[in-house]
Amino acid sequence: MRWRKRIGEEGVEWLLTKTIEAGRAAGAVTDKSLKQVAVDTTVMEKTIAHPTDARLYERARVLLVGSARKAGIDLRQSYARLAPRLATQVGRYAHARQFKRMRKALRQLKGYVGRVHRDLRRHLQDIPDGALRGRVLEALWLVGRLLEQNKEVHSRLGDLGPQI
Repeated sequence: MRWRKRIGEEGVEWLLTKTIEAGRAAGAVTDKSLKQVAVDTTVMEKTIAHPTDARLYERARVLLVGSARKAGIDLRQSYARLAPRLATQVGRYAHARQFKRMRKALRQLKGYVGRVHRDLRRHLQDIPDGALRGRVLEALWLVGRLLEQNKEVHSRLGDLGPQI
């Protein structure tokens, strides 16, 4: 999919046209064989990693730290060693059914992201107006939304049903 996006829709069509022309030139493809085309729509399953809480927090932290670096801001702490290790541990705790430890590690990871978020917000006035500041603001907004999410609120709203 990334490759297709990189070459664009016209590029895919161009590549398909060149492939058919090469087949005709080699004699492997005839006009008769192009009258009816069989399309195989079998889709192979891919190993898609679903965005768990730990992964989301880690990606958010990396996004904020990267934005701060591009803006030339020195953060108090980036948690570059602690956070990835903790995100891995969350998955291990969940696999071992140690949910209390897992939730504690998630809270800690969320705290790391929150600290980086607040630190970058404090340095916001140091970033001059422009495209970079816009990207940093967008990153701060997205991570802020992530930090404000609360699973319990959604389940309680679901319990209320048609009363809302």
